[in-house]
Amino acid sequence: MRSHLLRDESWSRPFDETTVRDVLGEPGEWTRCISNDANELPDMRGAIILDVFVVRQELLIYIQGIAGSETVAVFLIEDQGLRQRTADALQIGAEVNAALQALL
Repeated sequence: MRSHLLRDESWSRPFDETTVRDVLGEPGEWTRCISNDANELPDMRGAIILDVFVVRQELLIYIQGIAGSETVAVFLIEDQGLRQRTADALQIGAEVNAALQALL
């Protein structure tokens, strides 16, 4: 009857299975975002990936929110291989939260 204590099931994933979320973190914590509405943090609920670019050491993700607002999230990923695997895993047209579950 200990199952109710095991709310975080990340322990069941093998250590060598890194997800996009492991690299980028939670959307609500993304601090380097440029949005149509500069006064508020972007709302990522139901947001869709419009495009993904790699520029130098940065990964840029263009996102459209459910209300139609657009956001660019920028991530500095120094490791070239990790940066490219992350970019390749993010599918254009995918919902952000679903895309973050992709394995690298």
